[in-house]
Amino acid sequence: MCLFGGVRYIDSPCPANVWRLDAGALPMISSMQINGIRLDCPFLHSLTSRILSRQSEIVSLVSSHIGAYQYSHPSHGLTPFSIGSRDHLSQLLFEHLQIQGHGPIEKTPTGKRYVVSEDSLAPFKCSHPIVPLIIEWHSIDKLRTTYTEPLPRLVDSDSRIHTHFNVTVAATGRLSSSSPNLQNIPIRTPLGREVRRAFIASPGCYLVSGDESQIEMRWAAHGSRDPIMIEVFNRGEDIHAKTACGVFGRDYNDVMSWDQNSEKFKRWKKEERAPSKNLGFGVLYGLTAEGLQRNILTESEGEIYWPVEKCQTFINQFFTMYPALRELMETQYRRARRYGMVWDAFGRVRLVPEAKSCHRKISNEGERKAGNHYEQSSAQGTVKLAMAQMSPVVEDIAKSYKCLSLLQIHDQLIFDVDKRIAEEFSMILQGELEHASPLVVPTLSSRDIAETWVDL
Repeated sequence: MCLFGGVRYIDSPCPANVWRLDAGALPMISSMQINGIRLDCPFLHSLTSRILSRQSEIVSLVSSHIGAYQYSHPSHGLTPFSIGSRDHLSQLLFEHLQIQGHGPIEKTPTGKRYVVSEDSLAPFKCSHPIVPLIIEWHSIDKLRTTYTEPLPRLVDSDSRIHTHFNVTVAATGRLSSSSPNLQNIPIRTPLGREVRRAFIASPGCYLVSGDESQIEMRWAAHGSRDPIMIEVFNRGEDIHAKTACGVFGRDYNDVMSWDQNSEKFKRWKKEERAPSKNLGFGVLYGLTAEGLQRNILTESEGEIYWPVEKCQTFINQFFTMYPALRELMETQYRRARRYGMVWDAFGRVRLVPEAKSCHRKISNEGERKAGNHYEQSSAQGTVKLAMAQMSPVVEDIAKSYKCLSLLQIHDQLIFDVDKRIAEEFSMILQGELEHASPLVVPTLSSRDIAETWVDL
């Protein structure tokens, strides 16, 4: 099948095809870097003040719990406790307070202190009142030092901030963003969402976005030809919810039916929600039983603990539901072990020499990279084809109205469009995303229009 610009599907390494694919997206990538996106600097300054105020409150609350505790330095004796010091937190939590939880207590590679990152502390949230406070302090401190303080210093004379897209860095063909990185601005926390509120449309314009829906799972269905996955997508059902229903023995229609009183879907049981969020993409990317156990602990904030054996059973049930997907991943493993490389549906190669190693830990890592390359890389190919097809559309509209390409955030494209044509443009964008690369299952996308990024 020949796609835009002569790009085609091919089940073999094909650098020429990949070059055509990437070259088609380059005009829009270049425009995004030149255009930048408008930033509300006064709003970020006020957000910085709010963060500093909250951090002071947290320090006071922590102090009320630990009293006159001081950090015992190996060579300098007792020193005042600092919530920003990983060494201080390690000693306070795991030596002085001796907090316990279901999660493993890990040490750094040097063995000098315990790991106290946000993810590692999440399973211990219920162990002591100061743990969630410490996690919050470090979370908002990262927002302040990474975004709210430095971003206003990077805008140009038009209050626009410009990122640099790296086209050839990621082995999967995914674009990465740097100087500054605008692809990893958090969305899960309230303050993280507030950072996105600072990215705004130009005067007289709306931000218009289009987002591919579950594109990697759709590519998994296409590549594996798994009949159950294909049926799920053809019926317009949610693949992750369907998987969880199959594993837990729940009725899909009952779980997903609309509750008129609460105006929400009927809720999953708490012990089912956290695992179901991790199963689909996680297992697709080679998630181990230990990794699933850790993710469930983190997602449930330490309230749900599954033994490794139960996690492994859960993973096995996933592949029992979708046996053809297991075969697709096994094919990638075999290619990795034989050739030291794998390729996606467009012939993009990923070198995985680790898979040929006789050291099991190293070969496992190679196979993990090989197992998800087909879906992840092919999905990015779909987005790049849509970018290539949208470039002439944007250029044509820009002759009469303001229409700028702004950002690519993995499976999402964002534009700055004159309010008079924003609705029409969003429908064009949705159509291009959905028809960029036909699969054996429908490819769907969402479209949104708003004045700020957070509302997209």
